[in-house]
Amino acid sequence: LEGLLALALVLGGADEEAPAQQQQTLDRDLLKVGHWVKVMGGLDNSGVFVADEIEVLDPDDKENLVGTVQRIVDRDRFLILNQEVRLSGKTEWDDIGLGDLEGARVRVQGSYRGARNFAAREISARGRGRDAIEGRIDQIELDGPFLRLTIMNFRVQVAAGVDVEHEKP
Repeated sequence: LEGLLALALVLGGADEEAPAQQQQTLDRDLLKVGHWVKVMGGLDNSGVFVADEIEVLDPDDKENLVGTVQRIVDRDRFLILNQEVRLSGKTEWDDIGLGDLEGARVRVQGSYRGARNFAAREISARGRGRDAIEGRIDQIELDGPFLRLTIMNFRVQVAAGVDVEHEKP
């Protein structure tokens, strides 16, 4: 895999005859296992998070989810971006309460502890916008014409042309 990632990937189906500006490339050096990233985009019908934009950030001790609450499981759990979030007495609320969660757009800051266990530390109301996940890249794979990242329990699809920005130059 490292040998495959060592190459710059030519994506988007451009052929050798196409002008250089039409060929989109995604260089392996832009994203690495261990990078802390914020990925903006959304879930597709198969549950893959399709990236529109990626920011490489300084590492943090809390992961973040931004999206619409899909449903309340019970008074201690809800779903956002198909991720189960657990509430506790330590969860802080900002401009929203448990009774207002269902269907609301929120940012959940907390600790990812497994597919069915994201421990919420702070929940805040959010306005309209793109969904986002923020966390550590645990795996990078080639998947046809895409890079596939694993961040928490999310499979993230990155196509050519996706903006990748670094917080530090």
